[in-house]
Amino acid sequence: MEEPKSHIVLFPFLAHGHINALLSLSSLLHKRHSNLTITFVSTPRHIRSIQSSFTFSSSFRFHSLPFSAELHGLPPNTESLADLQLPQFVTFMYATGNLQPAFDDFISTIASDSASHGTKNIQTS
Repeated sequence: MEEPKSHIVLFPFLAHGHINALLSLSSLLHKRHSNLTITFVSTPRHIRSIQSSFTFSSSFRFHSLPFSAELHGLPPNTESLADLQLPQFVTFMYATGNLQPAFDDFISTIASDSASHGTKNIQTS
């Protein structure tokens, strides 16, 4: 029986420095572990930007989480700290906490899919 393929999900904080750092990490992981599937999770605008700026192998996946900044009193289309003035940073940080349910649902889907393919351990941190 073939050993299950490993899968890593990366979900950076919504700031360019965090996103760029995890993109670099994902590239290093892929170079060292070619059978690794990597899913990068972010907001729709970040995913579109990343996909249009880089070429990825078929083992890279992307998942967008819906984010409505307006519901938190932030300017429309805000998806990054770069979109805001310093006094809005705390509000943005609290607003990003509302991504948790959608992220949890996504992880549950991956865990369910992994279980059906024989993966034994799912770890989160």
